[in-house]
Parts: sequence; C-alpha cells; structure tokens
Amino acid sequence: MIIGLMLGSFIGIILVSWKIINRYLSDELNKAIEKLQNQRDIVGCPGKNRLNK
Repeated sequence: MIIGLMLGSFIGIILVSWKIINRYLSDELNKAIEKLQNQRDIVGCPGKNRLNK
C-alpha cells in the first residue's frame, strides 16, 4: 500500500511538472513566433507572400 502511494505520488509529480514545462515552452515559442512576425512586417520581407499562401 505504501509503495502504491509513493508510486502514485511520483507519477503525479512527473505529470504536473510536465504540464508546467510544456506550458512554459509553448508560451516561449508563441512569443518567438510573434516577435519574428512583427520583425517581418516591419522589414517587409520579400518572402512574406510566399509564407502566407
């Protein structure tokens, strides 16, 4: 019984940690994409139309 509780706690901690890390990476990726899009709009990248097709 104690082993089951320890195993369940360990798996729960891993899942919660994974969700936190995944959310952080997703937010950082979205920030990077927005930053690149803003730079592309300011500079007027010639490949802009090609990327939006």
